Amino acid sequence: MSSILETVEWGKPAQTLLSYCNQVNPELPIIMHIRHTERPKATEETMKQAQKNGTSPLYSTERGKQAAYEFGQKLPKNKIYNIYHSPVKRTIETAEKIHEGLLSQKAVSKIKGVFFSANYNKQKQFEYLKRDIIDSGQPNARQYFINHVNGHFPPWEIEPALLVAKRHAFMMMKNVKNASPENWDIYVSHDTVCSLFLFYWFGVMPDERWIEFLDGFIMQLSDDRMHVFTKDGKKEAYYPYWWNFKRLE
Repeated sequence: MSSILETVEWGKPAQTLLSYCNQVNPELPIIMHIRHTERPKATEETMKQAQKNGTSPLYSTERGKQAAYEFGQKLPKNKIYNIYHSPVKRTIETAEKIHEGLLSQKAVSKIKGVFFSANYNKQKQFEYLKRDIIDSGQPNARQYFINHVNGHFPPWEIEPALLVAKRHAFMMMKNVKNASPENWDIYVSHDTVCSLFLFYWFGVMPDERWIEFLDGFIMQLSDDRMHVFTKDGKKEAYYPYWWNFKRLE
């Protein structure tokens, strides 16, 4: 019987990411950032409801939950997993299902709680998302992301993208401090978040294919460079000038 990831149209990038699990350096801790699993398509109606509630109603589909479970099952079982997520329910659902998939193969796994946070005016963010996705007929949030990294949004409404990238890099490095090579940290967030980190940490600009469900990147840190695996292969990047806390040594 075929797995969900083998049958859904968005499953190939996630499968590619999983294929790199045996190509990582076994002497370095592993960090994985991925988008949450499948949710219903955003529409004007759901965006308005989200704006009214102040939270997103776009929870994971049942197919998406099963795919996240399978994702966990396909990860190497001889690692020590720490799973983080954003405050949004669909990332929590994804983290829980990956955790369950890992436990099903007797892997060591813990859900550590919320990692991602951003300072923004919720009403304004929904307005910009609606403008850049729904109103403009875009298939994804790439234009919103481009506007964010280009500094189009007032900083008193939406936290500048570079500040978000710097702050979360430091948070991530605190989590990996003193980590052993067996450690594998998984961060479940959103397409715009994964894209923001790819851009500011590695100089990778996501193209029109965007970041699919359960897509993202794997990274490892050596003394002088960062190594990142994406659906387009492996890339090495020098640390940004502000990344002066490589392993918080």
